[in-house]
Amino acid sequence: MSTTQSRTRALALLCLAWAPAVGAAEIPYREAWGYAVVVPVHVQDLGPFDFLLATGTDVTVVHQDLARRIGLVPTSRVEVKSVVGSRLVPQASVTALSVGPVPLGPMDALLHDMSAARGEDGLLRGILGQNALHGVSFTIDNVRRRVIVGEAAAEVDAVAGTDGEGRPTIEARLGCAGEPLRLTLDSGVEGIILFEGAKRLPIGFPGRVTARTNLGTAALRAGRLEALCVGPARLVDVPVAVQEREAVGAPRTDGLLPTRLFARVHFDAQRKEVRVEPW
Repeated sequence: MSTTQSRTRALALLCLAWAPAVGAAEIPYREAWGYAVVVPVHVQDLGPFDFLLATGTDVTVVHQDLARRIGLVPTSRVEVKSVVGSRLVPQASVTALSVGPVPLGPMDALLHDMSAARGEDGLLRGILGQNALHGVSFTIDNVRRRVIVGEAAAEVDAVAGTDGEGRPTIEARLGCAGEPLRLTLDSGVEGIILFEGAKRLPIGFPGRVTARTNLGTAALRAGRLEALCVGPARLVDVPVAVQEREAVGAPRTDGLLPTRLFARVHFDAQRKEVRVEPW
């Protein structure tokens, strides 16, 4: 069989695997800032409100004004870390939360002003993190701008898994033949971010970019990767930024990989696997 025929057959198998399961809920999403996924969320049976879907974020966040409106009362304070440092943030218990028609169950949520996110998109009222998503199988379909929540996809070879804290991770190779990297798939970032010290990076970083988070801003070194292979996808001439590992307190992975770089990304909660489909 020719290379072209083999590639066509592989994509056909992927398309079969990505067909929505019977009973799955298809939820249209809108883009914030040209790359981030925003979905409708009900909190305490009120809403819907626009929440950023952030697969690389551990916790769910509710904007402090919405929290007051729906009667969420802080019960504790927790330390939150980002590329710019850490801060103590109030936390409350949410008894009911759902995305579209799909209930996600009770959970803790941080109460925050979300200054960076809302400074760019004033409609955002929260962030949907892994403590809400970890028990749910769903697909981010960037082709049709849908989030499909429901049953797991058909059995195919897994190219990713989860780290020790439940975040979805995938193996990538620098230059497609070089040293492997373990990257967290993140639907809330625009470009690839690598943590300095994780691996020796065979590229230069002549530029600087500004990372804006809800805890503040930081300048990161920036450059371009000639090639990065992730499962069946080959990414060419991709921009990348590098942050110091110490800024986030020794993360378990080597960096962050945007889900927008793929046509579809499926998160299988039952098998604790993640699968990607190239554009």
